[in-house]
Amino acid sequence: ILARSWYLCDLSAMAQGDCKPAAEDYGFGQPLELPKGELLWPVRKDQQPEVVHSVAEFLEVLHFQPHLDRVVVLRGGVHLLGQQHGVPEVLRQACVSSATARSSQTPRCDAPQSSCTTGAKAVRSFLESLGTSRQDMFRGRLWHYGIRGKEKEVKNGDKKRSLREGVDALRHGEAEGSVAPDAPIYISELRWLEKVRHPIAHGEMVKCSTSVDIYDVTPLSRRMP
Repeated sequence: ILARSWYLCDLSAMAQGDCKPAAEDYGFGQPLELPKGELLWPVRKDQQPEVVHSVAEFLEVLHFQPHLDRVVVLRGGVHLLGQQHGVPEVLRQACVSSATARSSQTPRCDAPQSSCTTGAKAVRSFLESLGTSRQDMFRGRLWHYGIRGKEKEVKNGDKKRSLREGVDALRHGEAEGSVAPDAPIYISELRWLEKVRHPIAHGEMVKCSTSVDIYDVTPLSRRMP
């Protein structure tokens, strides 16, 4: 989560023109601009980020200060904290493949947002590019926004499942009408289904699906509550 937060914070800084990293480092071929009509974060004054200017300042906040309802931005933090390759190769490849496939078939989005499904296709395209065999390697939760501003989880009973089983439940919901085929989808808590050997800390077996995380930046992070 922390690695993902750094990534998003860097994107927010880039959206404001404060830094311009190479697109391949951040987006894996994904669009770096929101569809027309989409609200640009932050949407409220109390969501304005706090900007720090060094790794030391960022780690001070991370280790010793409260995090609730705060967004702390370290510009260029993905590079400064060595997070460039935090997303496993199998997921990066699926992102790039899905972006390439969508770019060849996505129409212009000049219509009102309610009739533009560009954003709704991104995660579905990613899941398709990942393929069933690789979906079986991960676990994750799928959510949909059939009603704008209201999220609902795609469930398959109370069964703990692989990502592929979640995708099957999504398709079943679309077929029976409980999930709109143009509803935006997102994935949360994406992790390996079974423990794998950590690519950096070779003595550790983990389910976390990031190859680099806060533990690899400083050992002090292991003492965080």
